[in-house]
Amino acid sequence: GCTDTLFFAERSSFKLGIHVNDNPVTPLQVNAGAKRTVIALAPPLAVRKEGNRDRPVGEAVNLFSGFDLQYDKPETWASPFTGTLTIKTQFASGAAAVALADKPAVVKQLIEAEIVQDFDCDKTCNAITAWVDKDRATSSERVAKLMAWARSKDSSLGASDYFKLRGTKRYKSLREAACKETSLAIPCG
Repeated sequence: GCTDTLFFAERSSFKLGIHVNDNPVTPLQVNAGAKRTVIALAPPLAVRKEGNRDRPVGEAVNLFSGFDLQYDKPETWASPFTGTLTIKTQFASGAAAVALADKPAVVKQLIEAEIVQDFDCDKTCNAITAWVDKDRATSSERVAKLMAWARSKDSSLGASDYFKLRGTKRYKSLREAACKETSLAIPCG
């Protein structure tokens, strides 16, 4: 709050437009596009006083960002909408960005990294989310209670792995067990 801070924001979206008309030459038009917005507000490494104003000295703090969009077509082309669209982003600042600056091979590995866990918000994920969000005043207590229970069943989960537990395929059976756990009283239906 009281020091110069690097602000970074990004937004990625995918749009699909379909236009059907009665013209036999072009009975169907399909437009697909990706839109990406990245904003970085980077403070200078140092400032000097000029009268009553601060002037930047040298370069801005270090920042690295990458983006990859991939569409995997479906097994059968019954519909082009059944494919999988994957948007991957990477971000590094400060010492991490400096360390990457002169290592293009490492940057390439980072950009081409595979997604190790798929996020899949199934019925149990939705029930757990609704249970946690039911009362904002107690939501952090509910997350702590859920994670303490989950870590007692699977020690690989860290205290801050709520999103991993809630939505990754690996923890599907643990989510189902949480729904049956009477001490948690999650209404999974």
